[in-house]
Amino acid sequence: GSIQISGANAPLVGQQGYWDAEADTLSLQVIPKQDDFEVVAAGKEITFYIEEDQNFRLPFAMYENDPSFFVSIPRAGIAVQNFERTARVNRVDKTFTISELQYGETGAVLYPNEVLDLTVIIQPNVNLPAGSKIRIMLPGF
Repeated sequence: GSIQISGANAPLVGQQGYWDAEADTLSLQVIPKQDDFEVVAAGKEITFYIEEDQNFRLPFAMYENDPSFFVSIPRAGIAVQNFERTARVNRVDKTFTISELQYGETGAVLYPNEVLDLTVIIQPNVNLPAGSKIRIMLPGF
């Protein structure tokens, strides 16, 4: 839904943005200025804030310079890229609190080249947004 944007450059985006919680995406649009769009000059640093009362909550853990955050401006031809700097949240690394790999029936004797059931049980300590890819590497299978 709509959120209030504050700070020195908030007027560039009409002091509002749109937070899509399902896609984990914050969208801002440079507002029209009379008959044309406001121009944000190349090299201009843009700073804005999302106030506490907007109910943004930090996730359980984020790394300093976290590789899971991206920024882009498709209309200007700026492709998706990582932020250069992000702050760390928590001293606990992102990890799996449970990670188990089970194959075949419990107690069964297993032999090479058998077809069997494979069960993967994982529990991450951070939320996984919709569309997250889980990669499981199983060399030799």
